[in-house]
Amino acid sequence: MSPKKIRILKKEFFLVLFALIFSLAAAEMIARNFYGFQTRPPTNIKFIPAEQPEQSYALPPNSSMVCLGIPFTTNELGLRDGPILPDSDNLFRILCFGDSITFGSGVATEETYPNVLENTLQARAGEAAKIDIINAGVGGYNFQNILASANKLISVLHPNVVVYAFVENDLDDSFSPGPRGALVEMDPLKSPDAAFIEVWYGAKWKNRLSPKSFLFSTFALYRLFSRMINPYPMNKLPLLLGSGPETKQRWKLWEERLLKLKESCDGSGTRLVLYQVGMRNRSEVLYRKFKSICEQHAILFASTLPLFDHYTYSKRNSLRYDPHPNKEAHQLMAARLDCFLQGSGVLPEACVRMDKTDCSNDEEIDLNAERTIQLIADDMPAEIDLTNSEGIIGILGGIGLERRMARSCLFRLGGAGNKIAVESKALLGTPAEPQTLSVRIQDSSLSAPIPVNEEWSTVTFDIPFGMENQLIEVELIANGPVHIPTLAEREGGATPYSVEIRRIKRIHSSDSL
Repeated sequence: MSPKKIRILKKEFFLVLFALIFSLAAAEMIARNFYGFQTRPPTNIKFIPAEQPEQSYALPPNSSMVCLGIPFTTNELGLRDGPILPDSDNLFRILCFGDSITFGSGVATEETYPNVLENTLQARAGEAAKIDIINAGVGGYNFQNILASANKLISVLHPNVVVYAFVENDLDDSFSPGPRGALVEMDPLKSPDAAFIEVWYGAKWKNRLSPKSFLFSTFALYRLFSRMINPYPMNKLPLLLGSGPETKQRWKLWEERLLKLKESCDGSGTRLVLYQVGMRNRSEVLYRKFKSICEQHAILFASTLPLFDHYTYSKRNSLRYDPHPNKEAHQLMAARLDCFLQGSGVLPEACVRMDKTDCSNDEEIDLNAERTIQLIADDMPAEIDLTNSEGIIGILGGIGLERRMARSCLFRLGGAGNKIAVESKALLGTPAEPQTLSVRIQDSSLSAPIPVNEEWSTVTFDIPFGMENQLIEVELIANGPVHIPTLAEREGGATPYSVEIRRIKRIHSSDSL
């Protein structure tokens, strides 16, 4: 080949290479704009144990910390707010409870919806009233933690109104504080070897998976491609929806706690408002449930349902590198709560506007969306393959990434079949203390224990008659030794374990795993 031809080929090669690099760079920029990719800012929060086990943990008082790159301080009560104002005749106080959304992860203190609402009402009231809205939100709190915190703070702060901002994971188990101040997946009211149950178990599994792809995951193109080929339906809420025993039990407990919160408010002459943080095409079923419960017990109820949409929230209303609401979303939440409180007659006269033309409380539900959400929640796999991370969406908790099960695990299976086949092996069994497995399917009694071998083997359990073609909720329970990590080990990601599970499959008697 002549030198001239070689030069031409080299030139063409570099032109193609340059075009490819330029195209990938342009695609990456477009993907970053679409995906909202941004490096997650650092967080340095150290929680402390709470006085009451029900509250579990709290923010340390009079401290300075950082949440998603945003510095914040706590007051003398460990709340993300200024010093507590003394009671006075013209003081009107609202106490806002919730989790990281109320706390305001990723936004400045003055940008959180409680602070935005306080500034709005104070500007309207002028000298006629002193408005004090206290942010009692704490990241990771569930309703158990919130109720314990509320019982203490209501008696100390004497609020006129309590706002409880409900978020979908408020029915999850409670976290506990570790020795270094990090939160660990251990509910203080449950046995330390128990499964940790949460609504976003499947999503967390996907996020924690595949550390080998970390280098590629820094690119928005890779993350978009991964999301496309391995999607997780974030509007799937199996723990909150359906008729499974765990769902029923958690909603029953949630309603009991709501009534206790109402009783605490009523005893202090405080109005209670339940503020559902929800969005269209995701929260319609929950909205109907909340509204029914609140109407039954004469509790004021408002929702963000008209503000946000599941399909546009991430791009328009979130921090984008994180699902928490951005400052514009907090402004919307404050404005909606302002309108609701005015319409409910709980604000001082000085805080009520004569012109409320921009206050629409239209919360009409899309019935088609409601049906779709229920169908999505009921669509469960017939097989859970933990080796290939397939069907993980059926698990509600109790199995770690290493496929090791706590004392128990909870899952749901769709499809058809009259048996459940579990491929497992014992991790801690001895001749003196063998390991066995039992199941409880729906509300049936606990099955007889079946021995688990030290090598991989399959055990099967009969599905009760009449449930062969039904969606079933199953609690798989290990009997025998269980390894329980310390709190320090849990801060490093350790979880309790008993046996290892490779696959769970619904089968017919004539099938094999």
